[in-house]
Amino acid sequence: MLVDVHAHCFPDALAPRALAQLQARCGIVPNYDGTRAGLLSAMARAGVDRCVALSVVTNPRQMHKVNDFAIALQAAGEGLLAFGSVHPLAEDLPAELRRLKQAGVRGVKIHPDYIGFLVDDPALYPVYAALCDLDLPLLIHAGWDFLSPDLVHAEPEAIARVLRDFPSLKLIAAHMGGMRRYDQVERHLLGKPLYLDTSMLRQNAGPETARRLLLGHDPQRLLFGSDGPWSDPAKDLAFLQDLGLPREWMENIRWKNAARLGLV
Repeated sequence: MLVDVHAHCFPDALAPRALAQLQARCGIVPNYDGTRAGLLSAMARAGVDRCVALSVVTNPRQMHKVNDFAIALQAAGEGLLAFGSVHPLAEDLPAELRRLKQAGVRGVKIHPDYIGFLVDDPALYPVYAALCDLDLPLLIHAGWDFLSPDLVHAEPEAIARVLRDFPSLKLIAAHMGGMRRYDQVERHLLGKPLYLDTSMLRQNAGPETARRLLLGHDPQRLLFGSDGPWSDPAKDLAFLQDLGLPREWMENIRWKNAARLGLV
């Protein structure tokens, strides 16, 4: 089995504009058209059995509409699991998190760069506390991002502080704990009780660094992620397979750890 815990899709009417804006900003050609149907086709081509479709809220006004789409994705099934998203300034934040939980949405995604908060800002602590109470996983963008190249909103050291303050939080730090911050990941996150996904590792770390990071972390806390539509999961999986990791590591990365999180 292969589970991709990090991909994106948008409502059909929004997808062309969203992808055009993101492509202009990032300079990366997408692997599919950003729609639900496009994501399902990409999954089939790469042999992905289950895929987490992540939503991203950028302001409080859009939160309910974004989460309505996540709830619809979760209800439709076909191998897709949905993560909703929230904003710390939303007035009805606790109620919205309960709504996601009751609808069967599997977790929450927060992109600190897009909401303009540092990951260890106290304004986010009520979100983390509520997620602990609801036992919902949190996936955060970690490390560098095209949107804010000069200010990293989720440095590995700051993520470690969140983990210290919320030890029961089921935290998934995307991009192997910190895109383009792998030296800090080694110092502050490896071996800690959080999950790391492999999204964008192929594009930003050489094989030697990638292998060292993966072998340096708890093998039961590593997850396969592609960050589609900005990457091809088939190429990402081939990159990992070529690292010569022990079979136990690969089976855990492919699906067993996702199953432990309730994503299978």
